[in-house]
Amino acid sequence: MRAEIIAVGSELLRGQIMNTDAYEIARRLSQLGIDCLNQQVVGDDRQAISQALSLAHQRADLVILTGGLGPTLDDLTKEVLADYLGVDLVVNTSQWDYIQSYLKQRGRLPNDRDQRQAWTFAGGHCFTTQQGLACGSLYQAGATTFICLPGPPQELISLLDLSVIPYLQDQVDLEETQAILTLNFAGLGESQVMQALRPWSEHIDNPVLGIYAKPLHIQVTLRAKGTSQAACQQVNQRLAQEIIQALQPYYLGQGDQVSLASHVLARFKDREWTLATCESLTGGGLASELTAVAGASQVVKAGFVVYQVASKVDLLGIDPDLIEQESVYSHACAQAMAQKALNQAGTDYAVSLTGVAGPGPDQGHPAGEVYIAIASRHQPVQSQVYLFPARSRAYIRQMSVQQALWQLIQVLGSSCEE
Repeated sequence: MRAEIIAVGSELLRGQIMNTDAYEIARRLSQLGIDCLNQQVVGDDRQAISQALSLAHQRADLVILTGGLGPTLDDLTKEVLADYLGVDLVVNTSQWDYIQSYLKQRGRLPNDRDQRQAWTFAGGHCFTTQQGLACGSLYQAGATTFICLPGPPQELISLLDLSVIPYLQDQVDLEETQAILTLNFAGLGESQVMQALRPWSEHIDNPVLGIYAKPLHIQVTLRAKGTSQAACQQVNQRLAQEIIQALQPYYLGQGDQVSLASHVLARFKDREWTLATCESLTGGGLASELTAVAGASQVVKAGFVVYQVASKVDLLGIDPDLIEQESVYSHACAQAMAQKALNQAGTDYAVSLTGVAGPGPDQGHPAGEVYIAIASRHQPVQSQVYLFPARSRAYIRQMSVQQALWQLIQVLGSSCEE
Protein backbone atom coordinates (compact mmCIF):
# COMPACT_ATOMS: atom_id res chain seq x y z
CA MET A 1 0.00 0.00 0.00
CA ARG A 2 1.26 3.47 -0.95
CA ALA A 3 0.51 6.36 1.38
CA GLU A 4 0.78 10.12 1.04
CA ILE A 5 0.57 12.78 3.75
CA ILE A 6 -0.75 16.29 3.13
CA ALA A 7 -0.11 18.78 5.94
CA VAL A 8 -2.37 21.82 5.70
CA GLY A 9 -1.48 25.12 7.34
CA SER A 10 0.06 28.40 6.24
CA GLU A 11 1.97 28.52 9.54
CA LEU A 12 3.96 25.50 8.34
CA LEU A 13 5.03 27.29 5.17
CA ARG A 14 5.98 30.42 7.10
CA GLY A 15 8.24 28.42 9.40
CA GLN A 16 6.22 29.30 12.51
CA ILE A 17 5.87 25.67 13.58
CA MET A 18 7.50 22.38 12.63
CA ASN A 19 5.63 19.69 10.74
CA THR A 20 5.82 17.05 13.47
CA ASP A 21 2.49 15.56 12.36
CA ALA A 22 4.05 14.03 9.26
CA TYR A 23 6.70 12.36 11.41
CA GLU A 24 4.13 10.86 13.78
CA ILE A 25 1.96 9.57 10.94
CA ALA A 26 4.80 8.20 8.79
CA ARG A 27 6.39 6.38 11.72
CA ARG A 28 3.15 4.58 12.56
CA LEU A 29 2.38 3.75 8.94
CA SER A 30 5.84 2.28 8.54
CA GLN A 31 5.26 0.01 11.51
CA LEU A 32 2.12 -1.26 9.77
CA GLY A 33 4.06 -2.03 6.62
CA ILE A 34 2.56 0.91 4.72
CA ASP A 35 5.13 2.86 2.73
CA CYS A 36 4.80 6.65 2.76
CA LEU A 37 6.17 7.61 -0.65
CA ASN A 38 5.32 11.33 -0.71
CA GLN A 39 4.51 14.24 1.58
CA GLN A 40 3.07 17.64 0.70
CA VAL A 41 2.72 20.85 2.71
CA VAL A 42 0.14 23.39 1.55
CA GLY A 43 -1.25 26.63 2.91
CA ASP A 44 -4.80 27.44 3.96
CA ASP A 45 -5.92 27.95 0.37
CA ARG A 46 -8.76 26.14 -1.43
CA GLN A 47 -7.00 25.84 -4.76
CA ALA A 48 -3.71 24.66 -3.21
CA ILE A 49 -5.46 22.00 -1.13
CA SER A 50 -7.50 20.81 -4.12
CA GLN A 51 -4.40 20.54 -6.32
CA ALA A 52 -2.59 18.59 -3.60
CA LEU A 53 -5.54 16.20 -3.35
CA SER A 54 -5.61 15.65 -7.10
CA LEU A 55 -1.90 14.83 -7.19
CA ALA A 56 -2.09 12.49 -4.20
CA HIS A 57 -5.17 10.75 -5.62
CA GLN A 58 -3.18 9.81 -8.73
CA ARG A 59 -0.34 8.09 -6.90
CA ALA A 60 -1.49 6.91 -3.46
CA ASP A 61 -3.83 4.28 -2.05
CA LEU A 62 -4.06 6.08 1.30
CA VAL A 63 -4.12 9.88 1.64
CA ILE A 64 -3.93 11.38 5.13
CA LEU A 65 -4.51 15.10 5.63
CA THR A 66 -3.68 16.95 8.85
CA GLY A 67 -4.69 20.42 9.93
CA GLY A 68 -7.47 22.79 8.92
CA LEU A 69 -10.27 21.13 10.92
CA GLY A 70 -10.91 23.95 13.38
CA PRO A 71 -13.75 26.50 13.59
CA THR A 72 -12.06 29.49 11.91
CA LEU A 73 -12.53 30.82 8.38
CA ASP A 74 -9.18 29.46 7.20
CA ASP A 75 -9.94 25.89 8.37
CA LEU A 76 -10.89 24.52 4.97
CA THR A 77 -9.67 20.93 4.76
CA LYS A 78 -12.95 19.02 5.14
CA GLU A 79 -14.85 21.45 2.91
CA VAL A 80 -12.32 21.20 0.10
CA LEU A 81 -12.08 17.41 0.35
CA ALA A 82 -15.89 17.08 0.36
CA ASP A 83 -16.09 19.22 -2.79
CA TYR A 84 -13.29 17.23 -4.41
CA LEU A 85 -15.00 13.90 -3.65
CA GLY A 86 -18.50 15.18 -4.43
CA VAL A 87 -19.94 14.18 -1.05
CA ASP A 88 -21.90 16.05 1.62
CA LEU A 89 -20.68 17.03 5.06
CA VAL A 90 -22.90 16.02 7.97
CA VAL A 91 -22.73 16.64 11.72
CA ASN A 92 -21.64 13.77 13.95
CA THR A 93 -24.08 14.14 16.84
CA SER A 94 -21.83 12.41 19.37
CA GLN A 95 -18.94 14.79 18.70
CA TRP A 96 -21.25 17.81 18.58
CA ASP A 97 -22.77 16.88 21.95
CA TYR A 98 -19.28 16.67 23.43
CA ILE A 99 -18.27 20.04 21.93
CA GLN A 100 -21.36 21.76 23.34
CA SER A 101 -20.84 20.25 26.79
CA TYR A 102 -17.15 21.17 26.77
CA LEU A 103 -17.79 24.80 25.82
CA LYS A 104 -20.69 25.29 28.24
CA GLN A 105 -18.58 24.00 31.13
CA ARG A 106 -16.16 26.81 30.32
CA GLY A 107 -18.83 29.49 30.17
CA ARG A 108 -19.09 29.67 26.37
CA LEU A 109 -22.19 29.33 24.24
CA PRO A 110 -21.55 27.11 21.19
CA ASN A 111 -22.16 28.65 17.77
CA ASP A 112 -22.40 27.49 14.16
CA ARG A 113 -18.66 27.76 13.61
CA ASP A 114 -17.97 25.48 16.58
CA GLN A 115 -20.22 22.90 14.92
CA ARG A 116 -17.81 22.68 11.96
CA GLN A 117 -15.47 20.68 14.18
CA ALA A 118 -18.09 17.90 14.31
CA TRP A 119 -18.40 17.68 10.53
CA THR A 120 -17.79 14.34 8.86
CA PHE A 121 -18.42 12.86 5.41
CA ALA A 122 -21.80 11.39 4.54
CA GLY A 123 -21.26 7.69 3.95
CA GLY A 124 -17.84 7.83 5.59
CA HIS A 125 -16.45 6.95 9.00
CA CYS A 126 -15.98 9.37 11.91
CA PHE A 127 -13.18 9.14 14.47
CA THR A 128 -14.61 10.87 17.54
CA THR A 129 -12.31 12.20 20.23
CA GLN A 130 -12.29 13.89 23.62
CA GLN A 131 -8.63 14.92 23.42
CA GLY A 132 -9.72 17.92 21.35
CA LEU A 133 -12.84 19.27 19.70
CA ALA A 134 -12.29 18.38 16.04
CA CYS A 135 -13.12 14.81 15.03
CA GLY A 136 -11.27 12.87 12.39
CA SER A 137 -12.97 11.57 9.26
CA LEU A 138 -12.44 8.82 6.68
CA TYR A 139 -13.94 8.37 3.24
CA GLN A 140 -13.36 5.52 0.81
CA ALA A 141 -13.31 6.80 -2.78
CA GLY A 142 -12.92 3.77 -5.00
CA ALA A 143 -9.51 2.26 -4.34
CA THR A 144 -8.27 5.30 -2.40
CA THR A 145 -8.83 5.96 1.30
CA PHE A 146 -8.90 9.60 2.45
CA ILE A 147 -8.45 10.46 6.12
CA CYS A 148 -8.64 13.93 7.72
CA LEU A 149 -7.04 14.45 11.13
CA PRO A 150 -6.61 17.53 13.37
CA GLY A 151 -3.31 19.39 13.32
CA PRO A 152 -2.48 19.88 17.04
CA PRO A 153 0.04 17.08 17.78
CA GLN A 154 -1.58 15.88 21.02
CA GLU A 155 -4.96 15.51 19.34
CA LEU A 156 -3.45 13.89 16.26
CA ILE A 157 -1.44 11.33 18.23
CA SER A 158 -4.44 10.39 20.35
CA LEU A 159 -6.61 9.76 17.29
CA LEU A 160 -3.84 7.85 15.54
CA ASP A 161 -3.16 5.50 18.43
CA LEU A 162 -6.70 4.99 19.69
CA SER A 163 -8.68 5.02 16.45
CA VAL A 164 -6.96 5.36 13.08
CA ILE A 165 -4.17 2.78 13.36
CA PRO A 166 -6.46 0.10 14.89
CA TYR A 167 -9.01 0.83 12.13
CA LEU A 168 -6.39 0.43 9.41
CA GLN A 169 -5.14 -2.78 10.98
CA ASP A 170 -8.66 -4.23 10.86
CA GLN A 171 -9.81 -2.86 7.51
CA VAL A 172 -6.77 -2.76 5.28
CA ASP A 173 -5.63 -6.00 3.69
CA LEU A 174 -1.85 -5.94 4.02
CA GLU A 175 0.00 -8.68 2.19
CA GLU A 176 3.09 -8.00 4.28
CA THR A 177 4.02 -6.04 7.34
CA GLN A 178 7.26 -4.68 8.69
CA ALA A 179 9.02 -4.06 11.97
CA ILE A 180 11.62 -1.46 12.83
CA LEU A 181 14.35 -1.91 15.42
CA THR A 182 16.60 0.96 16.48
CA LEU A 183 20.12 0.44 17.81
CA ASN A 184 22.00 3.31 19.45
CA PHE A 185 25.75 3.90 19.47
CA ALA A 186 28.05 6.65 20.74
CA GLY A 187 31.74 7.38 20.38
CA LEU A 188 31.85 6.75 16.62
CA GLY A 189 31.20 9.07 13.69
CA GLU A 190 28.55 8.40 11.07
CA SER A 191 31.12 7.33 8.46
CA GLN A 192 32.77 4.94 10.93
CA VAL A 193 29.45 3.27 11.71
CA MET A 194 28.66 3.06 8.00
CA GLN A 195 32.01 1.39 7.35
CA ALA A 196 31.41 -1.09 10.17
CA LEU A 197 28.01 -1.99 8.71
CA ARG A 198 29.26 -2.63 5.17
CA PRO A 199 29.50 -6.45 5.56
CA TRP A 200 25.74 -6.49 6.14
CA SER A 201 24.45 -3.49 4.17
CA GLU A 202 26.08 -4.64 0.92
CA HIS A 203 24.87 -8.24 1.08
CA ILE A 204 21.55 -8.25 2.96
CA ASP A 205 18.27 -6.93 1.53
CA ASN A 206 16.07 -7.79 4.50
CA PRO A 207 16.28 -6.06 6.89
CA VAL A 208 17.19 -2.74 5.31
CA LEU A 209 19.75 -0.76 7.33
CA GLY A 210 19.58 3.00 7.90
CA ILE A 211 21.80 5.45 9.78
CA TYR A 212 20.72 8.65 11.51
CA ALA A 213 23.23 10.97 13.16
CA LYS A 214 22.44 12.89 16.35
CA PRO A 215 24.89 15.02 18.36
CA LEU A 216 27.51 12.50 19.59
CA HIS A 217 25.00 9.69 19.06
CA ILE A 218 24.29 7.44 16.06
CA GLN A 219 21.06 5.52 15.50
CA VAL A 220 21.04 2.45 13.26
CA THR A 221 17.60 1.29 12.12
CA LEU A 222 16.78 -2.22 10.95
CA ARG A 223 13.57 -2.44 8.90
CA ALA A 224 12.45 -5.99 8.17
CA LYS A 225 9.51 -6.99 5.99
CA GLY A 226 7.58 -10.23 6.30
CA THR A 227 4.20 -11.88 6.65
CA SER A 228 3.89 -11.19 10.39
CA GLN A 229 5.26 -8.91 13.08
CA ALA A 230 6.81 -11.88 14.86
CA ALA A 231 8.68 -12.96 11.74
CA CYS A 232 9.93 -9.41 11.12
CA GLN A 233 11.08 -8.98 14.70
CA GLN A 234 12.96 -12.27 14.54
CA VAL A 235 14.79 -11.15 11.38
CA ASN A 236 15.70 -7.84 13.02
CA GLN A 237 16.90 -9.37 16.28
CA ARG A 238 19.09 -11.92 14.52
CA LEU A 239 21.02 -9.23 12.64
CA ALA A 240 20.96 -6.84 15.61
CA GLN A 241 22.90 -9.31 17.74
CA GLU A 242 25.63 -9.52 15.11
CA ILE A 243 25.90 -5.73 14.84
CA ILE A 244 25.91 -5.26 18.62
CA GLN A 245 28.67 -7.83 18.98
CA ALA A 246 30.78 -6.02 16.38
CA LEU A 247 30.26 -2.59 17.98
CA GLN A 248 29.87 -3.61 21.62
CA PRO A 249 32.15 -0.93 23.18
CA TYR A 250 30.01 1.81 21.63
CA TYR A 251 26.55 0.32 22.15
CA LEU A 252 23.98 2.27 24.19
CA GLY A 253 20.84 0.20 23.82
CA GLN A 254 17.74 -0.55 21.73
CA GLY A 255 14.77 1.70 21.06
CA ASP A 256 13.77 5.17 19.89
CA GLN A 257 13.93 6.60 23.41
CA VAL A 258 17.53 5.62 24.18
CA SER A 259 19.85 8.61 24.57
CA LEU A 260 23.15 9.45 26.19
CA ALA A 261 21.19 10.75 29.19
CA SER A 262 19.09 7.60 29.59
CA HIS A 263 22.21 5.46 29.28
CA VAL A 264 24.07 7.45 31.95
CA LEU A 265 21.12 7.16 34.31
CA ALA A 266 20.82 3.42 33.71
CA ARG A 267 24.50 2.90 34.49
CA PHE A 268 24.25 4.95 37.68
CA LYS A 269 21.11 3.09 38.79
CA ASP A 270 22.85 -0.25 38.30
CA ARG A 271 25.54 0.87 40.75
CA GLU A 272 23.17 2.79 43.05
CA TRP A 273 25.28 5.93 42.55
CA THR A 274 24.11 9.53 42.71
CA LEU A 275 25.07 12.52 40.59
CA ALA A 276 25.24 16.30 40.94
CA THR A 277 25.52 18.79 38.08
CA CYS A 278 27.28 22.14 38.21
CA GLU A 279 26.74 24.36 35.19
CA SER A 280 27.80 27.74 33.95
CA LEU A 281 27.45 28.21 30.17
CA THR A 282 24.69 25.57 29.82
CA GLY A 283 22.51 27.24 32.45
CA GLY A 284 20.91 24.04 33.72
CA GLY A 285 20.71 22.35 30.32
CA LEU A 286 22.51 19.22 31.50
CA ALA A 287 20.25 18.83 34.52
CA SER A 288 17.24 19.36 32.26
CA GLU A 289 18.43 16.69 29.81
CA LEU A 290 18.88 14.19 32.63
CA THR A 291 15.66 14.92 34.49
CA ALA A 292 13.63 14.66 31.27
CA VAL A 293 14.16 10.90 31.62
CA ALA A 294 11.67 9.11 33.87
CA GLY A 295 13.24 7.85 37.08
CA ALA A 296 16.06 10.42 37.08
CA SER A 297 15.33 11.27 40.72
CA GLN A 298 16.98 8.01 41.76
CA VAL A 299 20.27 9.36 40.41
CA VAL A 300 20.24 13.17 40.12
CA LYS A 301 20.45 14.53 43.65
CA ALA A 302 21.22 18.21 43.04
CA GLY A 303 22.02 20.74 40.36
CA PHE A 304 23.92 24.01 40.66
CA VAL A 305 23.68 26.83 38.11
CA VAL A 306 26.49 29.30 38.82
CA TYR A 307 26.43 31.60 35.84
CA GLN A 308 28.20 34.62 37.30
CA VAL A 309 31.66 34.64 38.84
CA ALA A 310 30.16 35.82 42.14
CA SER A 311 27.92 32.74 42.24
CA LYS A 312 30.89 30.44 41.80
CA VAL A 313 32.55 32.12 44.76
CA ASP A 314 29.55 32.70 47.04
CA LEU A 315 27.51 29.55 46.41
CA LEU A 316 30.22 27.00 45.74
CA GLY A 317 33.05 28.51 47.75
CA ILE A 318 35.59 28.58 44.91
CA ASP A 319 38.69 30.57 45.78
CA PRO A 320 38.45 33.95 43.99
CA ASP A 321 42.23 33.96 43.61
CA LEU A 322 41.99 30.79 41.52
CA ILE A 323 39.52 32.47 39.19
CA GLU A 324 41.66 35.61 39.06
CA GLN A 325 44.77 33.65 38.16
CA GLU A 326 43.30 30.95 35.90
CA SER A 327 40.00 32.56 34.70
CA VAL A 328 36.60 30.90 34.73
CA TYR A 329 37.50 29.31 31.40
CA SER A 330 40.10 26.85 32.65
CA HIS A 331 40.73 23.31 33.81
CA ALA A 332 41.30 24.63 37.31
CA CYS A 333 37.92 26.34 37.52
CA ALA A 334 36.04 23.39 36.00
CA GLN A 335 37.71 20.98 38.42
CA ALA A 336 36.99 23.23 41.39
CA MET A 337 33.33 23.49 40.36
CA ALA A 338 32.99 19.71 40.12
CA GLN A 339 34.76 19.07 43.42
CA LYS A 340 32.75 21.71 45.31
CA ALA A 341 29.47 20.38 43.89
CA LEU A 342 30.46 16.84 44.88
CA ASN A 343 31.23 17.91 48.43
CA GLN A 344 28.13 20.05 48.90
CA ALA A 345 25.69 17.56 47.37
CA GLY A 346 27.29 14.52 48.96
CA THR A 347 26.99 12.51 45.74
CA ASP A 348 29.14 9.79 44.22
CA TYR A 349 29.86 11.88 41.13
CA ALA A 350 29.61 15.50 40.02
CA VAL A 351 30.05 16.95 36.56
CA SER A 352 30.75 20.60 35.77
CA LEU A 353 30.72 22.73 32.63
CA THR A 354 32.23 26.16 32.05
CA GLY A 355 33.10 27.88 28.81
CA VAL A 356 32.26 30.47 26.18
CA ALA A 357 28.83 30.04 24.60
CA GLY A 358 29.34 32.92 22.20
CA PRO A 359 28.48 34.39 19.86
CA GLY A 360 31.90 36.03 20.18
CA PRO A 361 35.07 35.47 22.23
CA ASP A 362 35.42 36.46 25.89
CA GLN A 363 38.57 37.34 27.82
CA GLY A 364 40.69 36.05 24.97
CA HIS A 365 38.91 32.70 24.83
CA PRO A 366 37.09 31.81 21.60
CA ALA A 367 33.41 30.96 21.39
CA GLY A 368 33.02 27.21 21.67
CA GLU A 369 35.87 26.68 24.15
CA VAL A 370 34.34 24.49 26.85
CA TYR A 371 35.82 22.80 29.92
CA ILE A 372 34.09 19.77 31.41
CA ALA A 373 35.23 18.18 34.67
CA ILE A 374 34.10 15.10 36.58
CA ALA A 375 34.72 14.65 40.29
CA SER A 376 34.18 11.34 42.03
CA ARG A 377 34.55 9.66 45.37
CA HIS A 378 36.21 6.81 43.49
CA GLN A 379 38.98 8.60 41.56
CA PRO A 380 40.73 11.99 41.24
CA VAL A 381 38.91 14.85 39.52
CA GLN A 382 39.64 15.05 35.81
CA SER A 383 38.75 17.53 33.09
CA GLN A 384 38.78 17.90 29.32
CA VAL A 385 38.72 20.95 27.07
CA TYR A 386 36.77 21.06 23.80
CA LEU A 387 36.54 23.58 20.99
CA PHE A 388 33.16 23.28 19.33
CA PRO A 389 32.39 25.08 16.04
CA ALA A 390 30.96 28.52 16.86
CA ARG A 391 27.79 28.02 14.82
CA SER A 392 25.49 29.51 17.45
CA ARG A 393 25.02 29.77 21.21
CA ALA A 394 22.35 27.08 21.07
CA TYR A 395 24.65 24.70 19.18
CA ILE A 396 27.57 25.19 21.58
CA ARG A 397 25.34 24.69 24.61
CA GLN A 398 23.73 21.58 23.11
CA MET A 399 27.08 20.05 22.18
CA SER A 400 28.42 20.82 25.65
CA VAL A 401 25.56 18.94 27.31
CA GLN A 402 25.96 15.91 25.05
CA GLN A 403 29.74 15.90 25.47
CA ALA A 404 29.38 15.99 29.26
CA LEU A 405 27.12 12.94 29.09
CA TRP A 406 29.58 11.12 26.84
CA GLN A 407 32.43 12.02 29.18
CA LEU A 408 30.47 10.50 32.06
CA ILE A 409 29.99 7.31 30.04
CA GLN A 410 33.71 7.14 29.34
CA VAL A 411 34.54 7.58 33.01
CA LEU A 412 32.10 4.83 33.94
CA GLY A 413 33.60 2.51 31.33
CA SER A 414 32.77 2.45 27.66
CA SER A 415 31.25 -1.03 27.32
CA CYS A 416 27.55 -1.47 27.92
CA GLU A 417 25.67 -4.28 29.63
CA GLU A 418 22.16 -4.16 28.25
